[in-house]
Amino acid sequence: MINTRSGRAVAAALMAAAGTALVAVSPAGANVACGSVITKSTTLTSDLHCPAGDGLHIGASGVTLNLGGHTISGTIAPDAPGTPGNQGVAIGFNRANVTVRNGTVRGFNVGIGVQGSGAFLSGITVERTAMGIGVFGTDTSPTNVRIIGNDITGTTRFSGIQMAGSGHQVSFNTFSGGEGSSIFFFGHNNVISSNTFNGVGRSAIALGPTPSTFGPFSGNQVLSNRVDGFASLSPSSAISIINGSDTLVRSNTIDGGGTSGAGVTVNASTGTTVNGNRVSMVNQGVLVRTTASGTVVSANRVQDSQFGVFVESGPTATRLEDNVTSLNSFDGIRVSSSSTSLRRNIAYSNGQWGIFATAGATDLGGNRAFGNGFGQCTANVAC
Repeated sequence: MINTRSGRAVAAALMAAAGTALVAVSPAGANVACGSVITKSTTLTSDLHCPAGDGLHIGASGVTLNLGGHTISGTIAPDAPGTPGNQGVAIGFNRANVTVRNGTVRGFNVGIGVQGSGAFLSGITVERTAMGIGVFGTDTSPTNVRIIGNDITGTTRFSGIQMAGSGHQVSFNTFSGGEGSSIFFFGHNNVISSNTFNGVGRSAIALGPTPSTFGPFSGNQVLSNRVDGFASLSPSSAISIINGSDTLVRSNTIDGGGTSGAGVTVNASTGTTVNGNRVSMVNQGVLVRTTASGTVVSANRVQDSQFGVFVESGPTATRLEDNVTSLNSFDGIRVSSSSTSLRRNIAYSNGQWGIFATAGATDLGGNRAFGNGFGQCTANVAC
């Protein structure tokens, strides 16, 4: 579920909501109260409960807010149009290179809201917020936000991380439960790597358009993430790439636990590479849809699913190479687009066809199939 905001409108709303309650605080943290503006590096010395309004605002660039192992807690409020709702920690669009670390944020509309570039968020547990972490802006701004080593659980309305902008790194975080996608993002040259997802409600990772920012979004990488259970609330893909350009999806491990969703879906995108992923217990291991073009699906292993690799009728210039599909209920590889080439794929012990390819698909050689239920390969593929 998408909840996009204008950066400047959000900033204005935050300042208006804070009003005269905002005060600068000392490094010792003794004067910190709900609504305080942090202008110097500060360590909290106690928990902070904010039953109404925001937690803390960052009022200067280059500062560190160390939660000191403490908790900032609040209440999820009605989300007024044009604002993000209340926030546990709010970093404004003109605040750069801010660090927030080492503690818990609980029960706000947005746990941590970021509009400034260069933010670093680490060692934070964000739990039972409507949205976990929001990076608000356009597809090109903010930039260089690092979200590393956090635990985000049980978001009640939106994504665990919703992220606009470019050049961000999201790594070594854990996600569990949640009403929306664990990570929804749009922008360019972002790296989503080495995160762990357990029993998430919808997609684990989703790149896609918003009503105001359509894309295409270029140069993003989704690497070495682990997904154990997803789409518990509605059919979704573990990893969904929509309106991407030159996206790399590599070395992810996905166990759907028997979900009706797909492992990796590519849709309305150009130049996507899906390489070296391990997928099991899903509907389709890799699904290439509608207007995707120039997709390379290579060296993936899909087993114990409904279909291994599935190419719908619409995609163009799809290339399937060196994939291994086995023990799937239906076809190991199903190709419905004649604009598809196949080389050195292996399909065995699937319930129906090993490789089923529509007329016009190009056999580049080296494909093998054996032990499949209905047949090994259609006549246009030598195996």
